[in-house]
Amino acid sequence: CAIGTPLPIFDRLMRDALRRICSG
Repeated sequence: CAIGTPLPIFDRLMRDALRRICSG
């Protein structure tokens, strides 16, 4: 699961969320 966003703020929140969904 490698998803990156153009925004540093979203990248941080998205990573936290993806961490639970993708579990990795």
